[in-house]
Amino acid sequence: MPGINQLWVTHCSAGKNPIPQGTPTELYRSNRISEFISHCSGRSYAWAILSAKYSLFFPDEKRPNYNVTFKSDVNTKQCMVIKDGVSLSAEQSSAWIKGLVDETKLKMNSKGVRSIVFWPGWSYDGVDPLKRVKCYLKFLHAAVDSCSIDHLSWREIVDHIRALRNSGIGKIDLIEDLP
Repeated sequence: MPGINQLWVTHCSAGKNPIPQGTPTELYRSNRISEFISHCSGRSYAWAILSAKYSLFFPDEKRPNYNVTFKSDVNTKQCMVIKDGVSLSAEQSSAWIKGLVDETKLKMNSKGVRSIVFWPGWSYDGVDPLKRVKCYLKFLHAAVDSCSIDHLSWREIVDHIRALRNSGIGKIDLIEDLP
C-alpha cells in the first residue's frame, strides 16, 4: 500500500455550520479552513483538519457536529479541553489529549502518512499564529514525533518541532503561508 507521503493539516475552528453532521467541507464555515481546503484540493494534496474532537478529520469522513476546543491555562500552562462551553478538569483534559494522541497515531499508521505540513492560519493583530494553536501543536507533536516532553510554552514546542525536522528525525513541517 503506497500511503500518503505528505499530509497537509490545519486546525479546526469554532465556526461550524448548523448541521447535525458532515464532512470537514460541509461542517466548518471558517474562511481559513475554506481557503486551506481549496488550496489543497486544487493541487491534489492529501489533507485533514486537526480536530479537538476527532484528531485527524479526513475529507472522506462524515462526523457529528461538535463543540470542543482547547484553552491554555495561563497559570499552569497546561492545555485544557473546553467541551460544550465547560472546561474539563486538568485530569480529564490530559486524558482527552492522550486519547487524541493515540487516535492520531492510529490514523496516521492506517493511512500510511509519512509526514505532516501544518499551516496555523494567518497572522492578525501582530500575534504569531503558532501561538494561538499551542495545544493543537502539542498533541500533534506528541503523536507524530512521539515526543513525550511536556513543553510549557508555544515557543518551546515550535522550536522543538523545527529542530527535530531540521535534524531529519521530525515529521512535521510548520509553514507560515500557503505557497
